[in-house]
Amino acid sequence: MLKSLRNNLRPEHRLFRVLTSTVGEIFMVMVGILLALQVNNWNTDRADRVKEVKWKAIRDELTAKVGGDEKLKAMRSTLDDLRTFQGEKVMRTVLLK
Repeated sequence: MLKSLRNNLRPEHRLFRVLTSTVGEIFMVMVGILLALQVNNWNTDRADRVKEVKWKAIRDELTAKVGGDEKLKAMRSTLDDLRTFQGEKVMRTVLLK
């Protein structure tokens, strides 16, 4: 009985216990961080889906008001052409100064 008590109090047994509890705590912290990251990803995905639905509704409404996808594409290309023209015009005025 005294021998087992003495063995339980030896420093290497305490060190082993401290190391195992430390490894266990580190593992628990890592699991907590991974769970928090997963919850954050779920919330981000949910928010992205909500935004996607809103943008689709806006696009559908705009398409209905303009009169179809083809007209919307034509308006978009016209706007792109105007932006390009304005950009070239601005670049010319800057370069000529």
